[in-house]
Amino acid sequence: MKFTSSAIAAVLGFTSSAFAAPTPNNNTGAPAPQSGSSYTTINPTATSLYEVWTGAVHHGVYYGKIYKSGQTTDITTLASFDIPAWAEGHTCQFVFELDEHATLKGSKRFQVFTSQKPATQSSASWPSGNLRDQHLGLMEATKPGRAAIVDGPARSTYFPCPGGYTIAGELVGQNDQVHIEWNTYAAGPKILIY
Repeated sequence: MKFTSSAIAAVLGFTSSAFAAPTPNNNTGAPAPQSGSSYTTINPTATSLYEVWTGAVHHGVYYGKIYKSGQTTDITTLASFDIPAWAEGHTCQFVFELDEHATLKGSKRFQVFTSQKPATQSSASWPSGNLRDQHLGLMEATKPGRAAIVDGPARSTYFPCPGGYTIAGELVGQNDQVHIEWNTYAAGPKILIY
């Protein structure tokens, strides 16, 4: 798979001269699919937790966590998605969903960022870092249900699918107190292909 941070920038309709737009395709600017449309769900290829205070990355975990307390290290979630080549020309949608078993406390809000490249292994400290790149927007989680865009450059959760590319991002807690935790097999960030 090829990787592009600019592809995930399109996840929330973000446009910037800071980097190139995803490779154009026939479905650029396509309207959102109608209710009842069939779709394919792409789960993260890998989910990793990032400890902000130490720079440690815990790669390939079975749960996601967005955490800020002011008492211990902030924890963010790194997620990467392999978009299949056949998705080129289709419309993708970024969604973040929680089920009834997820933890949701505090502000319930998180920032979405692109990553310069996906996390591929665990590390104990710097310099691996989270490779945080461009800010896409602020979302608010609900339980059970789908998070909504609250603020930021995001205009839509739909984007032209970057078929054959790997896209990666980071979910970062907003405000001083937030705890969002989920089982990656049942909930969390996903890409829907229409």
